Amino acid sequence: MLPPPGNAQIQILQTHDYVVIFAEQFAEARVVPLDGRPHLPSAVRRWKGDARGSWEGDTLVVDTTNFRAKGPHHDLDRMKGPTSPCT
Repeated sequence: MLPPPGNAQIQILQTHDYVVIFAEQFAEARVVPLDGRPHLPSAVRRWKGDARGSWEGDTLVVDTTNFRAKGPHHDLDRMKGPTSPCT
């Protein structure tokens, strides 16, 4: 998720199997499974990628793969974002 340009209110909800990050400005909910399931097959592409989370101590680590080319995050490399180029 990229920070919004204005109202940056974020709500985080955690259950045993999921973390949900809700960004108020765009009513965007990011659901991150924590149950150890594998990523979707590489042929399945999503606009916001396929997120999987795990805990390393007190730190939530979210690994996201399978971004769709030309999706909302296709230019993160140009913006010095945290992902590799989409293909």
